[in-house]
Amino acid sequence: MFASQLLLPSVARTPSITPARHVARMRALGLVPASFHAHVRVALAGLALDVALESELHAFTAMARGEGIDLVVIDADIAGDLARLRAAVRPAARIAVLTGYWSEREPVLREIADVVLYKPPRRGDWQRALARAGVLSAAA
Repeated sequence: MFASQLLLPSVARTPSITPARHVARMRALGLVPASFHAHVRVALAGLALDVALESELHAFTAMARGEGIDLVVIDADIAGDLARLRAAVRPAARIAVLTGYWSEREPVLREIADVVLYKPPRRGDWQRALARAGVLSAAA
C-alpha cells in the first residue's frame, strides 16, 4: 500500500472544510423592452450580477449615471443615438449592446460597445461573449 492511500482514523472522520470564496457582485443596468426582461434575466443567470432592467430611456439615463453601475446592457433597437447614450453612461461602466444576428449596424455597434450580444438571448453564448470580452467572469 502506498502512503497516500493510508488514512488515519482521526483524519478520515474529520470533514474537509473549504473556505468560502467571496465573489464580488457587479451591478448591471439594462435598457430593453419590457417584453424582453425575462429573457435577459435568464441569459445573465449564473453571473455575479445584480440586474436592474428599464424600458424607458429617461429613467434608464438617470439610473445609468449612478454610482456602482458596472455593466450597461442596451438594446440597439430602442436606444436611438447610441453614441449620445454612451456619453450619458457612467464612464467606468462597460457597455453591452444587444442586436439581431446579421445586423447591418454591427460594425458601428462594435465601435461604441465593449461587447455585442445577439438576440434572441442564448445564455451560454452571452456568458461566453461577456467573459471573452473581459466584461465579467462567469460564475460556475
